[in-house]
Amino acid sequence: MDSFQFIDIILLAMVAGFLVLRLRSSLGRRTGHEQGPKTFSSEKVVSINKNDESQAYEHEDEKNHSNSGINTGISEILNLDPSFNIDEFNSGAVKAFEIILYAFSKKDTDTLDSLLSKDVFNAFMTSINEREEACEVLETKIIKVEVSKIISIGVKDSLASITLEFISEQVNLINSQDGKLIEGDPDQIESYKDQWTFHKSLNDKDPNWELASTKSLG
Repeated sequence: MDSFQFIDIILLAMVAGFLVLRLRSSLGRRTGHEQGPKTFSSEKVVSINKNDESQAYEHEDEKNHSNSGINTGISEILNLDPSFNIDEFNSGAVKAFEIILYAFSKKDTDTLDSLLSKDVFNAFMTSINEREEACEVLETKIIKVEVSKIISIGVKDSLASITLEFISEQVNLINSQDGKLIEGDPDQIESYKDQWTFHKSLNDKDPNWELASTKSLG
């Protein structure tokens, strides 16, 4: 369990009971619009820049450079935190993705506050408040989510930053407060691609990783 300890505390603050214990054990050691932490997709979690499709394609030399940078970033983190394990981080990030989306749909601000940076939390709250003013209820069901690739890993001034690309399948519905369907199809599964960045100070004894930004890739 020592290798899982950084999630141990993240989840202790965000969820209770069995869900907490499961998330702890895995995050230790699932795609939004972005223009700064203020814009969201109404049917999905907050999306804090939207890339042109051309940016999703890399030449082979760019891929090699990216892989080299990722390996270097992992080494930099390990120098300051020898317990870090990228596979365990990815597994925990998938669970965090699910928990954050469900917390967003259920307006669970305590969970969101424990997992998000201040700017991202404020962005989520703006979207939640807009939903409440419109008397709308978001219903989210996650069918599948996975980390499709690591975009970047780095350390600057002891602040570690990891950016992941998630591929997910979801059903998202907008209902009225009396349960009438406003938008969406309960039988339609939609595919999303999102890019999320997590960060954490490696000098801080607090093992929490925070969601620092999100971006929709389509």
